[in-house]
Amino acid sequence: MGWFSGIFRKKEQELQKAYVNVDGLQQWFDSRAEIRIENIRESIKEDLDKINQLSEQIKTSSAVLQEAKLRNENIPERAIQIMEGNRKSYLHAVSNFVGKIQAPSTINFNSVSEFVSQFENNITSFAKMSSRNFHVLQEFFAHESGEIAQSVKDIDFTVRSMLDNEYKRINTLSSNISKVNDLLKKKETAEIMMEDHSREKAELLRQIDEAKKGIEDVKKTKDYRFFLETERSKEQLARQMKDVEKRLFELFAPLDRPLRKFAKISADGERLINAYSGSPLNAALDDNEFKILGLLDKMKGLLERGELELKDKAKEKAINQINAITSQVLRDSVAEYNNIKETYSERERSLKMNNSLHAQNEFEYKLNHLQDKLGKVEKNMEKLEKFIEMPELDSALDIIKKDILEVFSTEITVRFDNKGKKGAE
Repeated sequence: MGWFSGIFRKKEQELQKAYVNVDGLQQWFDSRAEIRIENIRESIKEDLDKINQLSEQIKTSSAVLQEAKLRNENIPERAIQIMEGNRKSYLHAVSNFVGKIQAPSTINFNSVSEFVSQFENNITSFAKMSSRNFHVLQEFFAHESGEIAQSVKDIDFTVRSMLDNEYKRINTLSSNISKVNDLLKKKETAEIMMEDHSREKAELLRQIDEAKKGIEDVKKTKDYRFFLETERSKEQLARQMKDVEKRLFELFAPLDRPLRKFAKISADGERLINAYSGSPLNAALDDNEFKILGLLDKMKGLLERGELELKDKAKEKAINQINAITSQVLRDSVAEYNNIKETYSERERSLKMNNSLHAQNEFEYKLNHLQDKLGKVEKNMEKLEKFIEMPELDSALDIIKKDILEVFSTEITVRFDNKGKKGAE
């Protein structure tokens, strides 16, 4: 076999050294592996010829076993029947086994590997099916069945030795070099992407600085100062409107319970009373004629006549509170609120026409968009940086160097060009 001669050849050879650029590793390997592989192919051809010869020998031995006669004629009939059954089953299993041995049409590692794998399945199945038959036949035709078994063992040994260590290592080397080339392509692509991202990041940072400067410039304008003053004025006006709302609420709050009682017996005033109970301000704004004052006057009369039941202290408190709610109080409150609201609306209209707010919003929107985009770019760059480090590339090259040393007796140093960014080894 090739691997025996390979061992002795390695011992005779002196250790060589080679310096190979990583992108030329495949070519360097192919030029040295070609002669070895051709020698191995010749050896495999010889093995296949031997397997064919042994298969024919099994067929011949099977025919001999089929015609073999018992030497002892005094064997019981039942024993003869058992023998015939096992002989028939065994020969059938042998025939199937030999029929499934199909030599590959082309000789390469993949085809030979597949042939060996199929053979292993074939012989496992044969052993399982024929084991009992063989042991029975050993009692009757030990020599004839033994001849077949020996040929099967010879085929098994020959097949299993076809993929010797050197052939496996050469094929593994080729596969590992292909993987390294794939890794280098991915690494180069990642480095190009990293360069693109670096340029994109620089441009994003420039645009972010530009947007920040734009915001600062806007804040220095008269329009922006007017915007801030108007915003403060709006906040003050909003507080004043809340104050008016609060005063009206506090004016009607003590009458909540008597008003609810009065609403039940006042069919024409129930809706208006409920409105004032819910929101005195909104109700007063809608009650242009202040009809609530007439209803309050009716409720006051009922209280004074005792027709609307309340405890004495509660009744007195309610009457005093009704007296406090006058037309002037309601009119002044509504007028004050409307005046404040009108001023507030004017401030809002002026803000809508303020260009500084629009400009600031545009710059801030752009800034947020750019910062989000920058975050994504930086995250991608972190992933690419980890990928470019590619520790698996160094591991794969270490394995390749070791196998090249064992197969070709060559200590190889792999160099990287500038794209690899690893420098010379």
